[in-house]
Amino acid sequence: MIEIGGLAEAPAEAIKRGAELAPYLQRLSDRLPDHIRQLLKGEIAKDWFDAIIASVESMPADTNLVDVMVQLRQAKQGVHLAIAAGDLSGQFSQIDVTKAITKFADVSVEVALQTALRSRGLKPDGIFIIALGKMGANELNYSSDIDVVAMYDPDIFDGGERSQGDAAMRVVRDMVRLLDERTGDGYVFRTDLRLRPDPSSTPPCVSTRMAETYYESVGQNWERMVWIKARACAGDLSAANAFIDLVQPFVWRRHLDYWAIGDIHAIKHMVNAKVGDPSMFDPAANVKLGPGG
Repeated sequence: MIEIGGLAEAPAEAIKRGAELAPYLQRLSDRLPDHIRQLLKGEIAKDWFDAIIASVESMPADTNLVDVMVQLRQAKQGVHLAIAAGDLSGQFSQIDVTKAITKFADVSVEVALQTALRSRGLKPDGIFIIALGKMGANELNYSSDIDVVAMYDPDIFDGGERSQGDAAMRVVRDMVRLLDERTGDGYVFRTDLRLRPDPSSTPPCVSTRMAETYYESVGQNWERMVWIKARACAGDLSAANAFIDLVQPFVWRRHLDYWAIGDIHAIKHMVNAKVGDPSMFDPAANVKLGPGG
């Protein structure tokens, strides 16, 4: 609880006050009256959040794709309400909030990937998801999409009756559908796979061998920046971490030549041009690209 005007405000009361100004919060409150009643009993927001995460992680292995879609979307609603309760009542710090949202993203991606693999009768060895950007840094907010790269290690992954590349592509498309498709319950996360190597000409899931060759030969400076916050988040984590270690010399070059420095300057100039007013007093500031973004 926090003190507001001399009175202690519990999470449920904070939700009620927030819902008056936030239509999304009001819709969640209307959809989840049982959760509000739990809060009225004095439940700690973190306990509520942890319980929802545990229910998603313990989803039975034989749950079909349709039911997984429903349960993930309903879990998102409960998670957002629990995080908002902790956020608005002062139980969660800003860092707690972004870490909690990212934790749910990690769990959702893991469940979606494993469900997609099981539905096709494939083993999880050698296929993995790497989180980039805000997700990689545990900085997601309530409306963030997720930037991920899907890969498979051709020395480990077994595609079954299909080729490794074809099987991996189909698994990742199923995974994205589980997360991204809009249903009557909404969606879980908008999922962006476009930060993979050469996205215009490669499938949704690329081999580590192809990615290594790409980064060693034609990797761009903006791609180095993309990988600074890379973090293994789902699937075969040992294979994912091995690939992250493999690309470290590409991400953190020992020396920068004049071309690389000029390219970094050009990227910064493009950001500045898009932002416009770089001051802290712009009434319509670009939160993502402006000062502190």
